[in-house]
Amino acid sequence: MDLWVLQKRPTGMVEPFELTRLREEARSLDIRFETVAPEEIDLIVSRGGRRSIRRCGAEVQLPDVLLPRTGSGTDYFSLAILRQLEHLGVAVVNRSSAIEAVKDKLYAHQILAQSNLPIPRTMLVRFPVDPHLVAQQIGFPCVIKLLVGSYGDGVVLSRDPASFRDLMELVSGLDRSQSLILQQYIGTRPGKDLRVWVIGGQVIGAMLRSSTDGSFKANISRGGDGQAFPLNPELERLGACRKLR
Repeated sequence: MDLWVLQKRPTGMVEPFELTRLREEARSLDIRFETVAPEEIDLIVSRGGRRSIRRCGAEVQLPDVLLPRTGSGTDYFSLAILRQLEHLGVAVVNRSSAIEAVKDKLYAHQILAQSNLPIPRTMLVRFPVDPHLVAQQIGFPCVIKLLVGSYGDGVVLSRDPASFRDLMELVSGLDRSQSLILQQYIGTRPGKDLRVWVIGGQVIGAMLRSSTDGSFKANISRGGDGQAFPLNPELERLGACRKLR
């Protein structure tokens, strides 16, 4: 089997840990593994079938599977590559439609709500923001997020109306066209969250993430600690909710 991993070229000299692990697992399974940067690909829209993809200007044999790892920075061109490969019969995991959905945090929460999954109360706001409406609908403390982002970047906890007004003044001074997501703060276990993996409506694993620096954000990329979490009936019920698009 041939596997391509689509990701931007690493900025540092050391290969990211997760890519090294993928490479090790591929080798153990006798899978031919290649990393491909979006800028290496040219698309030709025609009836040429599998010849409509060029890599570094040359025709190449397409992979059996493509694993996109372009993250929240997935741009129009990267999505176009995924759609083209899907059209040509390459198994893309995850598909372009799923990546496009999770890039937009509000849209992702709309999908979760439609699938009857419990989510924090969420509100989309634009400037000028009415603090009284926020207090009524979301309450304080509240979590403020940019629409697009990953690794915990662009996520702030506002603890009271006064700090909220100060932050809104700062953001509006930088970019009044910016839309923001406000979310109810779930403070039962500060600095901890649970990541659950669901495939085909079945829960296959879970990880408890814990902050190690006192932050309310537990992202591993920010120094958080991750531990395997045992599956239980409550998690199984979440996995049984209607499959997401």
